[in-house]
Amino acid sequence: MTKLLKIMSPANVLEENLASACIICLFAGKFLVGYNNWCKQWEVPAGKREPQETIFETAQREFLEETHQTLTDLKLVKIAKIQDKITRFRAVFLGTIAAPIPFVKEDQDEMDKIAFCTWDELDQMNVDELDLQILKIVMR
Repeated sequence: MTKLLKIMSPANVLEENLASACIICLFAGKFLVGYNNWCKQWEVPAGKREPQETIFETAQREFLEETHQTLTDLKLVKIAKIQDKITRFRAVFLGTIAAPIPFVKEDQDEMDKIAFCTWDELDQMNVDELDLQILKIVMR
């Protein structure tokens, strides 16, 4: 089971130690989440860093791959120290989109659909536990 150990400042972790990125995206005061058809749950867009990729590039690539949306603003706001089999660091980005485009699922997509949700709506959905913890700490 993956658990959140702590949230910290980006200044406390070297970029080369960041293994993945998650992107909290806001539009019209709502959070963007995607329904992961492999895990059968709603998730914040996220993914592993590729070799030779900056963590900023990881965030941009993963967000586009998972949501088919383009960010208009993106900044690194926190680092999540998480543990499953090993302890690792995930960069937490905050971004916005100017206007959503319709999500059209493609064969290779991890996500079946995306949604823009309020806090109340997120509390009623099957959202990944780690993602929800990160959202609540970073955004409240």
